[in-house]
Amino acid sequence: MITVNVLVDGFNLYHSLRKNPRYKWADLRKLSQFFIKKNETIKKIYYFTSTAHWDSDKVKRHNIYIKALRYTGIEVVKGRFKDKNVKCLTCNKWFSVPVEKETDVKITTKLFELAFKKSCDKILLISGDTDLAPAIELIKKLFPSLNIHIVFPKEREPKILKKIVPNNYSTIKEKHLMNCRLPNKLTTNIYCPSEWM
Repeated sequence: MITVNVLVDGFNLYHSLRKNPRYKWADLRKLSQFFIKKNETIKKIYYFTSTAHWDSDKVKRHNIYIKALRYTGIEVVKGRFKDKNVKCLTCNKWFSVPVEKETDVKITTKLFELAFKKSCDKILLISGDTDLAPAIELIKKLFPSLNIHIVFPKEREPKILKKIVPNNYSTIKEKHLMNCRLPNKLTTNIYCPSEWM
């Protein structure tokens, strides 16, 4: 049996689901199953994310979802947001905006760790982030026997990533999202936020 580890770029996936909040209560194990073959088995799923600390409602929903993922056996790897000063090109005033930090680095680190330790035969990477392109290219060069399959979130299919893994990528479609929601209630303390019902 071919073993597969799944790495989910949570921020990248989340932004592709904004048009339909119901899909945010995603069962990542079920979603991943759509993109593996019959002779493959999922060994572990890693979910990389950061918390939008400036919005208490988002933080509350996000923390509930993180609890739900952990309850279903998914390892959550957290990055962070850092405030960055930027200048408005229209009014020339400076203001602070939150910028996600560390997530790309943590995904890259995990890719190399899994490859170096030979932890699996295949990596399923759910992301459309082009910042990961150099790491994927290098891993393919250093560890040619490791199969890397990229699954693009909806409307995020960069050509540069397709070029790196030709014929070894897929795209999440509406039919996948419709059939991979977590149960509305997992435990008495873990249930889908009303905004995502």
